Amino acid sequence: MTALIASEPKPVTHLYVQLTGDHRVSRSFRARWLLKNLMKTVESLQVVADPSCEVNVLSALGGTLITPGTEAFFVSQQYSLVFVLDMSAAMHCVSCSTYKVKLDEAVATLCFSLEQLAQPFHVPHSSVMLKPQLCVSVLGYSDIDASKRVHVFLQGVHLH
Repeated sequence: MTALIASEPKPVTHLYVQLTGDHRVSRSFRARWLLKNLMKTVESLQVVADPSCEVNVLSALGGTLITPGTEAFFVSQQYSLVFVLDMSAAMHCVSCSTYKVKLDEAVATLCFSLEQLAQPFHVPHSSVMLKPQLCVSVLGYSDIDASKRVHVFLQGVHLH
């Protein structure tokens, strides 16, 4: 007679969780959520999407059991980002390696970063495509200015 042995669930290596709603969810809330769900299976958390729920599990890689070794990635629909550009005298010099003004390179890198951040992306091992809304501010700091003011170039601009 063959006995059926229930196999133990494998641990989840990476867990992708979406923060829902228009409100911010603090790091302490996310830590509490993860600790509360340790040693639970992902299946027990993936209920029908409830609009009143602040957290939805999108995908789990490696297994079904959330353990202390599970890396949790929380994604949101909205992000606020602040970039600060160094406007000091050193940034107005020509780079020895590229022969370009360093400030021009910094602005080009900022533009490239914003373009990439605004791209939609797939959550790994899921059919979910996310296109978060970004609210961006760009500040400039210069030690040349005697008043030590921070210059605001963009404030609260929404990228789509």
